[in-house]
Amino acid sequence: MNEKYLPEGFSNNSRLHAYLFISPDAKIRRDTAVKAAKSVLCDNCSENAVPCGKCPNCVKMDAGTHPDCFFIGADGEKTGVDDVRKIENEAYLATNEASRKVFVLENADKYSVQSQNALLKIIEEPPKNVIFILTASSKNSLLPTVRSRVCALYCKARTLEEYTSAVSAAHKLISPELCKKAALFAMNYDDTPVEMLDTDTLLSAFELADKYFSGQERQPVLSFPKKREQMLCYLQTFMLVLRDILVCRTAGSTKDSFFPPEEISRWCAKTSQKRAVSLYDTFEDAYLHLDSFSNLNALLAVLSQNI
Repeated sequence: MNEKYLPEGFSNNSRLHAYLFISPDAKIRRDTAVKAAKSVLCDNCSENAVPCGKCPNCVKMDAGTHPDCFFIGADGEKTGVDDVRKIENEAYLATNEASRKVFVLENADKYSVQSQNALLKIIEEPPKNVIFILTASSKNSLLPTVRSRVCALYCKARTLEEYTSAVSAAHKLISPELCKKAALFAMNYDDTPVEMLDTDTLLSAFELADKYFSGQERQPVLSFPKKREQMLCYLQTFMLVLRDILVCRTAGSTKDSFFPPEEISRWCAKTSQKRAVSLYDTFEDAYLHLDSFSNLNALLAVLSQNI
């Protein structure tokens, strides 16, 4: 089995319905998306998501003629709102030959805000047996609302293990548990170099998030720091935890979660999917408008009213 056939975290049998493959290399992005689509449609795929290459679905994928696999936005084609609506209409039609349909949405980070908002509607509540595979050079150009509804995976050289090694090298006294969480934070918010991570603030943020989502803390905002950069870290941490709760709630298991299963199970026991979506939107709104508040106490007051 070639462990690098697809990025770690991808499962062709998962109940997740939307993936985002990230790489600065357009060819790597497309090749990975094609492999993932082939894996999803294969009749005899291995447990490690490697397609058999011999079934009718694999043969048609290799020929580029599979009627249940759709590629949108290839070769720099502009994808507009009308194109997204066509995708939505097609998604609700019955499959032609395979048991599932796959939509490969290339260069999703180049979609306009309007197109991304239109896409959000279909990936939030997709039809049964429909898989969306998005590709992007960076996730930072995608709306946070879109990012929270997909499982983001790096195509090459950006695995969690590599981030963990980098964090461990940069912060030698950090505990193994915090090291992995800091690596997960850096992987999702990759605009911050690992050596610049404020691990003390991260530790406090993760501890507070754990208490809140476990039902031990009712008003976590009262414990948020009053400094802008530290508050940003807290907002990002809470969003990261909520993203994993949503992944678990959507998939129905902790298998595709990045955090330890015991933590995810504890959080999900106290946080419904509806509640998680509402909280994510609240923290995301605070995150997006943090710079517009000259008085951070006013922002904290808004947060307290809405959670």
